[in-house]
Amino acid sequence: MRAAAGKERCRLAVVCRLLAMAVWASMPAGCDNGEGEGGPTAKEPVRIAVVGEGRNEPTWPVIQAAARWFDDRYRLADVETFAPEVISPGEQRKLLVDLANKPFDAVCVVPCDPDAVRVSIQELVRHGKRVITIGRDVPQSDRHANCGPSNFDIGHAAAQACALVLKGRPPTIMLLYAGLEDDAYAARYYAFKDELPLLGGLEVLREVDCAGKLVDAAHLVRVEARRYPRAGCWVFLDDWPLKTIPDDERLLPLGSGIVLCNGSPRYLSRLRDGQILAMITYDFRRAMEEGLLAASKKTMDIGDMPDVSYTLPTEIVTVRELESYEQRWKLWERPDNSAESAHQQASTRRAEKIPNPSSRPWSTSSPRAEKKRSKGP
Repeated sequence: MRAAAGKERCRLAVVCRLLAMAVWASMPAGCDNGEGEGGPTAKEPVRIAVVGEGRNEPTWPVIQAAARWFDDRYRLADVETFAPEVISPGEQRKLLVDLANKPFDAVCVVPCDPDAVRVSIQELVRHGKRVITIGRDVPQSDRHANCGPSNFDIGHAAAQACALVLKGRPPTIMLLYAGLEDDAYAARYYAFKDELPLLGGLEVLREVDCAGKLVDAAHLVRVEARRYPRAGCWVFLDDWPLKTIPDDERLLPLGSGIVLCNGSPRYLSRLRDGQILAMITYDFRRAMEEGLLAASKKTMDIGDMPDVSYTLPTEIVTVRELESYEQRWKLWERPDNSAESAHQQASTRRAEKIPNPSSRPWSTSSPRAEKKRSKGP
C-alpha cells in the first residue's frame, strides 16, 4: 500500500510537470499572457546557472547536454554551465559564492560534498536565487527543491541487490558506512538494516565505520577483508575506498565482490570484471531535466505552485544490465536526446538481444518485502 501510494504521488507529479512544461513551452518569447496598464509586457527569460562537480567528472558531459537541450527546447530559458577544472569541494564552493552577485534567477548545483556547499547555498537563497540541488541533497541549506534518489530507497535497493547477487554465494555481508551523523548516509544505513531481514537468510557479519574519510576507508576495507575472507559480499554505502586507489588496482581478494551505492561510469570496468557485483544508481539525465524545470518555475504562469522535490527511482545494475547502462550514459551526453528518449532507445536495443525483455532486472521492487511492509507493524 505504501509503495502504491508513493507511485501514485510520483505519477501525479510527473503529470503536473508535463502540463507545466507544455504551457511554458507554448508561451511567446516576447510577451506576457496578461496585460498591464501599458498593454502587453515583455517577459524576460529566466537565467539559470548550473554548477557541476568538476569538468573531469563523467557527469559533466551530461550536465552540458541537458542544459543545451533545455535551453533549445524552452524559449524562456537561458542556461549557462560552470564547474571546477577538477572535482573540488572548495572550488565548487567558490563558484557558488561568486554566483551570488551575478544576474542569475536560479542556480542548479550537483554537490560533490554537501557539507562544503551548505553555507554557500544559504547565501544564494538570501540573495534571492532559487536553488535546486541535483543528485545529492543538502539538508538544512534552505534550497528550494532537490531532484534525485531518496537515500532510503538507496539503502533498500542495496539490501535487495545483496539478495540478488548472493544466490549461490555465502549469505554473509560486510557493511561499510560513514557513521550516523550525516543525515543522508544515516538514512541509507537504517534503510539497509530495515530491508535486509525482510529478504530472508542474509546476515551482516561486521559493520565497518570509515567516518567518510577517504584515506582511512581503503585501509579499513583491506584489513577487515583479511579477517573475513569468506564473506559473501561487501556493501559500500558510497564509493569512499574506490576514490583513493587507481582504476586498475584491486581492493578485495579474488572471490570477493562489492554492492556499490554509486552509479558512476568510472566503476563500470570493475563491474565488468566482477570486482563489483551490483551498482545502485538512478537516471541522472532525468534528474538534470527535472532540476532545470524546477529552477524555471518562476516564469510559469500556472499559479503559485509549492516547491516539491522530485524523487527518482533507484535502479540495480549488474553485469547483465551493463551494456544497456553504458548505452544510456552515451545517449544522456547527446543534447538532442531527452532522458525519456535515451531510456527508450537503450531498452529497444536491449530487447533485441534478450528473448524476454518484459522483466526489468534492475527494478528495486521486492514483492516479498512490499507485502510485509504493507501489513504494517
